[in-house]
Amino acid sequence: MNPPSFLRRVLPGVVALPAATLLGWPGVALAGGGGGKGDLEQTLGAASLLVLVALAYLLAHLVLARLERRFLFVSGFEYLLLGCLIAVARMMGTGLPGDPVQVLPIVALAAGWFGLLSGFHTKRSEFATEPTGTFSIALLDMIFAGLSTGTISYFLARWAGGGEHALVIGGTIGCFAATGGTSPIDVVKQRYKVQGKLVPVIRRAAELSDVLALAMLGFFLIPEGATALPTTGTPLWLGALGLLLGAGLGLFFVPFLGRDPSPNSQFLALVGIITFGSGAAYLLDISPLPVNLALGAVFINVSRAGRQLRSTLEQTERPMSLVLYVFAGALWLPPHSAGEWLATLAAATAVIFFRWIGKVAGAFASTVAGQGRADLYRGLLGQGHVAIAMAVSFRLLYSGTFATNAAYTAMLASVVFYDFLAPRTLRVLLADAHQIRKEQEA
Repeated sequence: MNPPSFLRRVLPGVVALPAATLLGWPGVALAGGGGGKGDLEQTLGAASLLVLVALAYLLAHLVLARLERRFLFVSGFEYLLLGCLIAVARMMGTGLPGDPVQVLPIVALAAGWFGLLSGFHTKRSEFATEPTGTFSIALLDMIFAGLSTGTISYFLARWAGGGEHALVIGGTIGCFAATGGTSPIDVVKQRYKVQGKLVPVIRRAAELSDVLALAMLGFFLIPEGATALPTTGTPLWLGALGLLLGAGLGLFFVPFLGRDPSPNSQFLALVGIITFGSGAAYLLDISPLPVNLALGAVFINVSRAGRQLRSTLEQTERPMSLVLYVFAGALWLPPHSAGEWLATLAAATAVIFFRWIGKVAGAFASTVAGQGRADLYRGLLGQGHVAIAMAVSFRLLYSGTFATNAAYTAMLASVVFYDFLAPRTLRVLLADAHQIRKEQEA
């Protein structure tokens, strides 16, 4: 018997919030002997915060789920905000940020989930049947958005004193900016009846943008102990290692898939595989996202159970996204001074603006190449789960300096901004193309 839809959507967040609060609050989660008055007060404070956050979570879910369709925005930012509130409360209670290692297994699972799901978008038959020119649109969009945003991020990181991490920051944010998002399409289709050929092109281009960005991420998001220049070959080796590791693990696990076709068994198998692959990636100090991307690509193209596994991943996408968003916020480190706040705001504005410019340039380049329309960028502004997963992977490998903290904040701000904006720009694009017929009945 399946639980009601409401419980399936709410329960993962109710579980994630207590875990994020306790794991992110070392003074409470790890409180041991002594049992002094200070420990009791701190525990009561944590319990009070936990109740308030849980109530806020339920309120956000019940209210925003209804506002999403009416005002055309992608929900999810509320869970990110709740995670940020946990981070602020943690710092006010202890004075020190929590250790990301404490939440590593859960975050690695949630982030790896979306890397694996993106890999399932590489089925050979889908490339053969996709709308003409879609891959060119996605490639040009990725190149221009990634280059424009990554370049400005590189120079901003050097200006902020993060020269030793500038290449990592620039490359990671470039890959981050190149991601797409299909959630704006789903939001618009909830409200309007959409017909025409434009939406399939946008959806497929967004999926391919995620695949390309994840494949490139491993060449830039390298461990802190290996920040050598690209001429040394270290980034190239680590980037290739992530993809090869994922492909090898995929071939190893394929014989074990499909023996039990039940969704529960497939879900547990995927959890184990993602945890194993992500753990191996972090053991080697590389991002788990390219590893899981290659895993998914092997599964969908080699395993006979590939279609069933993809269905299982898609059905559990929302619960995993809630977990990912909450922990992404809980890992946030607020700036310490007014000057840092201003500099971080400037960095976030630059990332948002230059991503927009890159999207416009990519759409124009597509028309020059004879593909798409000049205003197609309005349908490709969305970000979402893969972008958040990239930001979290960066945060787990890099933190502690102003430049890296500002970069992480800028990435979170960009996702929130475009989740608000993308459905509206997509609606305008579809209206101009005469592919919105009428509003759906409530």
